Amino acid sequence: MVDPLPLDSRVAMVDEPGVPVVTIGRDVARAEDPWWVAADSAGSTATVLDHLAGAGAQSIAMLSVGIGWSWFADAQQTYREWTADKGIEPILVLARPDKLETSAVSAAAEILDHRPDAVYVPPQWLASGLLRVARERGSTCPAPCWSPSASTAIWPAPAPPLTAVDLHPAATAGQAVARGRGRLLLTAGMNIDSTGTSTRESVQVRRFHEGDSVEEVTLLLHRAYADHAAAGRIFFASYQSPQDTRHRLSKGECWIAVRDDALVGTVTVSAPHTAPTGYPAPEGAGSFWQLAVDPSQRGNGLGHRLLTLAEARMAALGSTHAVIDTSATAEDLVAWYRRRGYVPIGTWRWDVTNYDSVVLAKILPTKPDTP
Repeated sequence: MVDPLPLDSRVAMVDEPGVPVVTIGRDVARAEDPWWVAADSAGSTATVLDHLAGAGAQSIAMLSVGIGWSWFADAQQTYREWTADKGIEPILVLARPDKLETSAVSAAAEILDHRPDAVYVPPQWLASGLLRVARERGSTCPAPCWSPSASTAIWPAPAPPLTAVDLHPAATAGQAVARGRGRLLLTAGMNIDSTGTSTRESVQVRRFHEGDSVEEVTLLLHRAYADHAAAGRIFFASYQSPQDTRHRLSKGECWIAVRDDALVGTVTVSAPHTAPTGYPAPEGAGSFWQLAVDPSQRGNGLGHRLLTLAEARMAALGSTHAVIDTSATAEDLVAWYRRRGYVPIGTWRWDVTNYDSVVLAKILPTKPDTP
């Protein structure tokens, strides 16, 4: 998948069912995701700017686009750092990302109003707009205008002169294929145990009943939330007592995941859920809490399976929305929920935690899927 946007729904669409995905360009909102490859945008940008300066350009502008692709974000950051290091006033103009000719021409006109010596243009479609406006104005650049994605096959003899950087796309594609194969092998290894049974098949998800141990659920919660506590985020689940656990279980449906008679996951669901006065929840919304997966089972989709179950149960119980909250500083966890359709709607502060919570909500399907 090429050029993912922040929290790209296309990535989530294939990632959530467990299909391995590798992107060309990283998702700037998923810093924790290692499954991407990319050409060296920062290195290419520095090479371009050094060349332009070496050719005599003193005022070097950058024409880019206002979109969250990592290629452009890295190039823009490098440009800012390079101009600051050289003591050069930055001239950075961002075009609208609609790829309309009018947008390209408008942005090109704005940047040429600054009368730069040279212009660095990462998006190819903006380079054509820049050349058009420059020709109409009779402008020339003492140093070439550069576009790393442009090609002399498209503009055999442009005026003003335009030079392109070879990004070696075939090599980048080969790296993506190789990384995709590596992820496929890793995923296969994570989902198959020593007996050849898939992890999903060997984990049973069922309702908690009186014969199950509240103490074991409590210990599971402590294990699952220990990383947050170590990072200074004291979730109630990281220290609650068995009595607290029993009370929280009594407020909804508790579901547990069991593998080889060992408790490895849990979630408690309520719909509609009664929230405290002032809590920013949609009317009649369902909620869930104590969503936890044993650290030994992370990475095999059990968390998503329990989340899907919780959403299906809330919908079946008549709620059209799900609402939850978590630590606003737990960026990876918030991003995990956002990739699954949850959006921030407010904040809350519980007296049993040491952090401000972000409240997240999601519209539930009218016909819940079977988990």
